[in-house]
Amino acid sequence: MKLGAALYAGWVALVITGIVGGLGLAFQQPWLFPSLGPTIFVHTVTPNQEAARPWNTFVGHAIGVAAAFLSLALFGALNAPSAMVSGQVSFSRIAASALAVALTIGGQIPVRAGHAPAAATTLLITLGGFRADFPTVVVLVVGIGLATLPMRLGSPHRYVRVPPIAIGQQPISAKAQGGQGAADKLASGPAP
Repeated sequence: MKLGAALYAGWVALVITGIVGGLGLAFQQPWLFPSLGPTIFVHTVTPNQEAARPWNTFVGHAIGVAAAFLSLALFGALNAPSAMVSGQVSFSRIAASALAVALTIGGQIPVRAGHAPAAATTLLITLGGFRADFPTVVVLVVGIGLATLPMRLGSPHRYVRVPPIAIGQQPISAKAQGGQGAADKLASGPAP
């Protein structure tokens, strides 16, 4: 059973990553970026965890982006040399990174949008992998959408909460748990 789950998860990750990368190549856009790997992992291996809800994914990343932009502005690092290019991290980028990760985590909790991969997106921006500008926001929204929505639309788990596939437990319906299905959660926003 675990081998089957591993093959399934690997296959889905391969297909989704390939689709995002292929579309990015076709449109000459950097839609495949490092924090999509953990996002795809969460949606593939633990599809019924709170972090895999579309609300958590989109809002979690949005909070991370906002935290990164704000922190870079506060520390005057919006135009600081990219650590990804220079090979050195300036004090302003370190300070902005520390604050941005703290704001990302702290901002996700009250709106119940915990999504750990968003902290990677935060660092991707604060360290200069992506510029803090509107085109970056568009790239992130498209990339996250391409990685998230096909997995939710094609998922047998969107109406029934099923334990993570890698665990190999028996399915439990949302009603049996007294909760909502993923589609209901997306429509209703953050969980109470």
